[in-house]
Amino acid sequence: MEKGETWYGRNGTPYEGVKATIDRITARKVSISYDRIVHVDGSLVCGQTMYRGEFQRMFDPVQQLELDL
Repeated sequence: MEKGETWYGRNGTPYEGVKATIDRITARKVSISYDRIVHVDGSLVCGQTMYRGEFQRMFDPVQQLELDL
């Protein structure tokens, strides 16, 4: 996990389909900005700071694609 990396919202989370760019990393938290406005817990946000563990549960460094076969 490094500043400037793009991570992708995991399927089944409020961030599904969202691209997040890491803006800042501390020992415990990650500040991120989104490629669009996201509806989370009744609020509209374009970025936020969350604990690293929560970030890693909600986002993945590899984009998840669903293929229709």
